[in-house]
Amino acid sequence: MYVPFIWGLASFFSLAFFVSQLGQYYIYLIARRKEWTQASAYMASENCQNPIMRSHLGSFNLCDRGEEILGRYPFISAIHDVATDLNVCGRGRCGTAWVDITNNLHKIVIGICLLSFLGVWVFRRSCAEYRRVRDLDYYALPTKKTT
Repeated sequence: MYVPFIWGLASFFSLAFFVSQLGQYYIYLIARRKEWTQASAYMASENCQNPIMRSHLGSFNLCDRGEEILGRYPFISAIHDVATDLNVCGRGRCGTAWVDITNNLHKIVIGICLLSFLGVWVFRRSCAEYRRVRDLDYYALPTKKTT
């Protein structure tokens, strides 16, 4: 009865997810193509072609970065960017989560303690209710019960 509805909903959300990731891929592809073009122009410039100029620039030059950019095609870099977005710890999410947890540790500990006390209170109440029902059944007179 509900199976076609669930399959339809799952298909709709899968399609929406795929389209959104395709859009993200396109955005990353445009950015990486632009970066590729800039790196190609920089690598063809005097700064990277002249070894004397390159050695004078030392660690200040961008030739190494340009070679790294030109080492991967833009569509491969865009796929890598989408995969990084899908990764659980991609784009520094785990580090950010750790900072959030450590900054709010006192709130987390207080919340866990309150939930623990609430759990103990509910457990004691349910045990008392069970004991009351058990005592009520024990001291009740036998009657004809239809099952």
